[in-house]
Amino acid sequence: MLRCVKEGNKVVKAIKDWLKFRQGVERFLMTLVFFFIFCHVACCIWYLLATLNSDDPTNWIEVQDMKNESNFRRYIVAFYYICATVVTVGYGDVSGNNTMERIFAVFLMFTGAFNYSFIVGSLSTIILSSDSRERDYEKKTNTLIEIRQKYKIDSVLFKKIRRALKYGYTNQDDSRL
Repeated sequence: MLRCVKEGNKVVKAIKDWLKFRQGVERFLMTLVFFFIFCHVACCIWYLLATLNSDDPTNWIEVQDMKNESNFRRYIVAFYYICATVVTVGYGDVSGNNTMERIFAVFLMFTGAFNYSFIVGSLSTIILSSDSRERDYEKKTNTLIEIRQKYKIDSVLFKKIRRALKYGYTNQDDSRL
């Protein structure tokens, strides 16, 4: 198991190096991956709660009249319920009908509120980071223009320096700036 995690980390690192994401974008994408994994696990637990109480006529499988449906179809309904509960406040067409299902639904609602705030924060960070980079680039470009005027730098050299500066910012390599 540990070897799989190590190999997975190598693959993720290779993908990150190839795509060259900024840290904010990377964090947002990892949040989305975590969200889908969380929804899958919660979906399995939601399904498990109904199967543990299969003799209870109030479990969600019985109420939705899905006892004769395939496991895949039940999974899709469970996944739909989890996503609707975590992302919004649910639609009410599938709901917790007994105590255990309701307790789990409350947990999902709190988790959804936390995830929502985390995603909004991640998006805000990405936007602020992008604005900050643009301001920093403009400041350095203006400084370069002042240096050109003060020291009467040749226009060919000036264009090369400005192009190098822009290349450094568009390729998101802060270590060279």
